[in-house]
Amino acid sequence: DQKTSRTFDNKEEDCQKKYSKISEIEDDINLIYLNAKQFNGANHFITHLAGQLKKDFEKYMKNSFLSAESLISEYCSLFEQLDEYLMNPPKSIS
Repeated sequence: DQKTSRTFDNKEEDCQKKYSKISEIEDDINLIYLNAKQFNGANHFITHLAGQLKKDFEKYMKNSFLSAESLISEYCSLFEQLDEYLMNPPKSIS
């Protein structure tokens, strides 16, 4: 729907304004993982999602030839998708 799309676009734009360096994204991903583990426990599905995000980011960085701007844009898009998933989890895990 248009309202949701506009909100999503604004969040993604805000995200892109927040980051100017890849290291800032890496710091946030590490913080997300550590917080997930601390507040949910090592075996919680959110901790596993955060751990997978961390692994995927590390793998992507090793194999990426994209500019910093492109990587930031890609990260912001993926992060918003993860945020939407966590806010509206499938009924089987909510």
